[in-house]
Amino acid sequence: MKIKVAHDGQEVFFLLQIPGAYAYNNEDPHNMASVALMFPIGDDATYHNMGGCPESSGTCNSTSCLGHEVDLMHFEVNKAIPGRLYGGNIFDSINGTGKDSFGNLNDGYAWNPHCRYFDGNGPTGATGGGANDWRGSWTHSTMDTSYGLVAIDSPYGKVDSTGTYTFEFARSLRTNDVLQQDFQFTIGQTQRMAAAFWYPVNGGSWQPYDHYSATCDWLPLELLPGAISKSEIKTGTAFGTFSLLVSLASLAVAVAVAWWVRQSSKNSFVPINTTQL
Repeated sequence: MKIKVAHDGQEVFFLLQIPGAYAYNNEDPHNMASVALMFPIGDDATYHNMGGCPESSGTCNSTSCLGHEVDLMHFEVNKAIPGRLYGGNIFDSINGTGKDSFGNLNDGYAWNPHCRYFDGNGPTGATGGGANDWRGSWTHSTMDTSYGLVAIDSPYGKVDSTGTYTFEFARSLRTNDVLQQDFQFTIGQTQRMAAAFWYPVNGGSWQPYDHYSATCDWLPLELLPGAISKSEIKTGTAFGTFSLLVSLASLAVAVAVAWWVRQSSKNSFVPINTTQL
C-alpha cells in the first residue's frame, strides 16, 4: 500500500494506492475491496485490538472504555460508483450520525473490534451530535472514468483485470466533535495513523477481521507547516503594486468620463409653450 498525505492548512488529504486485480460482486459487499483509516483518540488507545479496551460488546461504553477511543474511516466500495464523491451528506447529517447511506464511506469510532459504532451512535443506540466529516472517492486503473460512470455500468470494468486501486479522502484538520469520536490533526506535530485493506482472496468473501494492514503498529504522520518562498513574496508584492496602479488609473478615467457627461448634459432651459399644444 502506498500512502501519501498532504494538507492546505484547513483540510488534510489522503491518497492510498494498492495493487490488485479488479474484484466486483454487486450481490456480496464482502466480495469487493474495502479500505479503512484509524487514528488514536484516547491516551490509552492501542493499535492492536482497535483501541484495546478489554470489555466485551455487552459491557463496553464511554465509561468502562474511557481512554481507548480510536477514530475510524471505513469505505466499502460495494455501493459507491467509481469517480463519485461520497461521505458526509445532508440526509445523514440531519440524523446526527457518521453513517453514509449512499456510498458506505462511514465516519466511526471504536474501543475494540467488538465495540465499533458510527459517530453519534453508541451501545444504547443513537445519541445524536455526530457527523460524517470525511469525503472520498475510489477507482481502479483499468477503468475509464473520463466519461462519467453511472450505476448501469456496474461492474464498471472487467473483473480480474490486473491494475491498481486508488482511494482519495479529505477531512478538515479540526472538526466540531464534542463526543470525543474524531481525531484532531495538528500542524507541526507527529501524529499516529493506521491503514487497512480488505480484499476477496480466491473469490471468497472476506470477514471483518480478515484484512491486510499497512504495518504492524502505528505509522508516524507529521503534518509539516507550510512556508512561502522569497520569490513568491516578491512576485506577490509586484503584482499587488501593479494592480493598485491599474485601479487608480481606472478611477481617474471614470471620474473624467463622469465630469464630461455632466458638462455635456447642461443644456439651456426651454419652457414649454402650452398654447402650441
